Amino acid sequence: MIKYKNKTYTYKTLITTIVMAIISMAILYINYLFQITEQQ
Repeated sequence: MIKYKNKTYTYKTLITTIVMAIISMAILYINYLFQITEQQ
């Protein structure tokens, strides 16, 4: 019963985790691009 009640909560947590992962990957990618432009 408790597991079913917290289903929406875990769903929101999962979305938040995915969004945070995408943001962190984007930041790493931007830093990588800046390093390439600085080297040239």
